[in-house]
Amino acid sequence: MKAVLYLNRVEAKGHSVLELLENLEEVSDLELKEFYASARLLDKHYAPPRYPNLHPGIPLPSYKLYSEEDAERCIESARKIVEFMKKLLES
Repeated sequence: MKAVLYLNRVEAKGHSVLELLENLEEVSDLELKEFYASARLLDKHYAPPRYPNLHPGIPLPSYKLYSEEDAERCIESARKIVEFMKKLLES
């Protein structure tokens, strides 16, 4: 997504997939709302699994709070977005 933004002469900053999508929508003629739910899901899972204390009050380590189903949903969401961005880069 950042590569597509750079091709549109936009400096891409940050890690929020939703924010990057919104930025791309602003500078292009693309309608990207179909990817917003996927972006929100990925944004929700960006930091908590990486840091052990992001779930205050829950003594379990973060990795125990996530399931295989969570991972599969995130992978599918990322795949949809990445495939679309690849198509944009190829065109």
